[in-house]
Amino acid sequence: MRRSTHPASLAPAFDSFFHGMYVLARDKVRQNVVEKTVIDAMGIWDAAASKRH
Repeated sequence: MRRSTHPASLAPAFDSFFHGMYVLARDKVRQNVVEKTVIDAMGIWDAAASKRH
């Protein structure tokens, strides 16, 4: 993680995202939409892990 990343803020953001995955599954959202959502969310992680400051 970059030094500027605040894990205490990032953790609940991902927690909320994954709880929301339940809602998508419950509501039978198409799998390609769910997969795109996951890919986009993981981009947040990639940005936080980036060596760029």
